[in-house]
Amino acid sequence: MKNAEKKVWGMISPPIIYFFMQISIEVVLALFVFVKQMIKYNSLYNKVDNSVELQAQMQNTLIDNASYISCIAALIAAIVFGMKYYKSIHEGIFEKEKKVIINDMVIPILLAAVVSILLSTVLAFMKLDNIYGSYEATKSSLLSGNIIYRIISVGVIVPLAEEYVYRGVMYNRIKNEFGYFGAIFFSALSFGLFHFNLLQGVYAFGIGLMFAYFYEKYGNIKVPASMHMSVNIVAIIVDYYL
Repeated sequence: MKNAEKKVWGMISPPIIYFFMQISIEVVLALFVFVKQMIKYNSLYNKVDNSVELQAQMQNTLIDNASYISCIAALIAAIVFGMKYYKSIHEGIFEKEKKVIINDMVIPILLAAVVSILLSTVLAFMKLDNIYGSYEATKSSLLSGNIIYRIISVGVIVPLAEEYVYRGVMYNRIKNEFGYFGAIFFSALSFGLFHFNLLQGVYAFGIGLMFAYFYEKYGNIKVPASMHMSVNIVAIIVDYYL
């Protein structure tokens, strides 16, 4: 029984650990920003005479730095789960990666971009936002900063972290127990659920199925990671220019 529980936890834990890792890192970094701003505030005004003004200033500072804090948290998560993924391959727990070249990834990358645009267009007509969670609130938090920063953080670092979590560690653990179909479905379902709003969740589930399929087809995490980056970068460019 304990062995079964351990296996179940091993399959469902990657996104849970990733989520709480992000929260913990973000809290620590937010506290650092808060203390830094407090010191700056005190150096300017010597003492705090207006607690409402201070609270508003602290809140605005944390909001302004939210995307940077999330980026650092994602980078740490990418390193941690990347190491776990390659360690599992080295130990023979996961299958060895197949070789892929850039030419192999061109079609998946282009397909991912096209599918993401079509899926986003269809979902836009379904009025799913604000039924459960708000995509607009999430978008305003993630897509802040200049376009170069957005591409580096949301376009590269976040997709890399998420692919190691969902198509790397989680997918392979489920596949070892339930095979390909179980892995593709449950990793995509988890990917959708952990976006915490209905609109983005349905979208993430759809593209998660596609990412998992191409990961299985090519046997290399670089393929879904590149597809994921393509999807996010397209979203960033569309949001920036339209």
